[in-house]
Amino acid sequence: MTNYDQLLGEILDRGPSSETLGLVLAELKRLGHTRKVIQECIKALRSYPDDLPIRLILAEAYFEEGLLSHAEEELETATSQMDRYASAYRLQAEIFRAQKRREEALRSLKTYLAFALRTRVPWTS
Repeated sequence: MTNYDQLLGEILDRGPSSETLGLVLAELKRLGHTRKVIQECIKALRSYPDDLPIRLILAEAYFEEGLLSHAEEELETATSQMDRYASAYRLQAEIFRAQKRREEALRSLKTYLAFALRTRVPWTS
């Protein structure tokens, strides 16, 4: 274990904020410590269950380890969390429209509709 790896471990042991956790876990994943990342993400999500960045790091780590059903489950949880905030895109579109920022309004409205349709229309193959 390098001094850098040891430093990252010490940061994790000290109970960092969710933002710091996300940075450290992303770095550990980049360094190839996916099993450690999985363990630490699971632990972190007990304290921060709605933390989307940590959940996405966990999904990526599961995917890299070939644990596809676990990755899928985490992404399902993450996308359901994102759905709760879809109305922000609609409001943003209204604000841009009122400011006559047509292209930006259209982009926000498309994003809102993508979320709205995802929750209302089941995809078929």
